Amino acid sequence: MSKKGLGKGLQALISAELGERPAIKEIPIADIVSNPDQPRKQFDTDSLNELADSLREHGLLQPILVRPVGDDRYSIIAGERRLRAAKIAGFKRIDSIVQIASEQEIAERALIENIQRSNLSPVEEGFAYARLIEEFNLTQETVAQRVGKARATVANLLRIILLPTLVLDLIREEKISLGHAKVLLGLKDTSLQVLAAQKAAKERLSVRETESLISRLSEKAPTASKEAGQRRRSVMVSNLEDRLRENFQTKVQIKGDLKRGRIEIQYFSEDELNRLLELWKIEID
Repeated sequence: MSKKGLGKGLQALISAELGERPAIKEIPIADIVSNPDQPRKQFDTDSLNELADSLREHGLLQPILVRPVGDDRYSIIAGERRLRAAKIAGFKRIDSIVQIASEQEIAERALIENIQRSNLSPVEEGFAYARLIEEFNLTQETVAQRVGKARATVANLLRIILLPTLVLDLIREEKISLGHAKVLLGLKDTSLQVLAAQKAAKERLSVRETESLISRLSEKAPTASKEAGQRRRSVMVSNLEDRLRENFQTKVQIKGDLKRGRIEIQYFSEDELNRLLELWKIEID
């Protein structure tokens, strides 16, 4: 994700409201609570320990930003990583800028800080954009302007977070890239999206190779819209089918109803068949 065009940025936003030299207050760390809506959900332990070592040697070079919440308590707006590292370093107090801020302002500033520091995965960034849009009734264009991103970037990440959770986990773990995620959106069947993503991660397929895989899977997969028109499905049968797909992580179809029918479980490679047999504890003689 390019940081180009981030506009005024977080520091400029703070300076504009509090002056070029905002008042810094030393606050007991025990009185500061984390922001539950912090866009960054995962913090690398090694990176935090390195920052803690730096804090012990050089001290805190940039204060954190907090807001008051009740009597002598504060909620962090920006600087979650510095706060965690300070705790590891054994600090009892930390330099802070205290500011009154709305929920929307907190969400925006936490997001801007993480983007500027390249601390967010594409998934975390996408969910942060979705929160700004859903909770504060902002448009994609407005969000893009606030965080200094192109509208297309915001739109693409909002599409990416619609992928299944198993695929999003692979993106978070950097086992597949944002490029892989974009081509996976070409598959409408969520079970096939998971299958393709896992195969791409396991075999370290390039984005182009993943596109070829998706083309093959699309040719083999029956057209979902045709099937939907040919048969009526009860809500219970559809829900059961979804649960089977999630459990087996492959394409599953129930043909029939709750009284009578058959279950079809598809596989698209020998490895996929062996995975299913292992799941069912079936050995081939």
